[in-house]
Amino acid sequence: MTDLLQQMQEQLTLTTHWVTIVPLLLFLVGASYTDIKTLKIKNVWTGLFFGLALLLPLIHPSISYPFILSGSVAGFVIIFIPAFLANKPMGGDIKLMAVVGAFIGPLLALVVVIIATLLSIGFLMIQAIMKKDLQSSYPFAPFIAIGYVVLIFCQFILT
Repeated sequence: MTDLLQQMQEQLTLTTHWVTIVPLLLFLVGASYTDIKTLKIKNVWTGLFFGLALLLPLIHPSISYPFILSGSVAGFVIIFIPAFLANKPMGGDIKLMAVVGAFIGPLLALVVVIIATLLSIGFLMIQAIMKKDLQSSYPFAPFIAIGYVVLIFCQFILT
């Protein structure tokens, strides 16, 4: 358990640099906006920022290509499996998490998804209490964005 916490701390330290925070926040804000408006996340966004993630080792030598690849695969799988099992079309969210994972690594991608899922459950509970119509589909990107901001905020508080 302490080894896992140590790995998470290392990933947090590695990814709380402006080189990763600024582009990822820009990506998440843009993706959240389009997801709220259209329930879609444009492939142009994901392709552009995944390409930017591939340049990170050139800018920040502590970030490696195995880190980017493992984070991307983890981010993809973390969303793909539940979407596949629930038979929900979440292609944009799956690609979004692949990019987020590329920036922050596999363990933190899992943490962001857990935070985002808890936030979305809270959102649905509030909608149910207010007796609003529960939609079968709602934007998930904003919850991912908030989950990432919570993660970064926690890192700055802990250091």
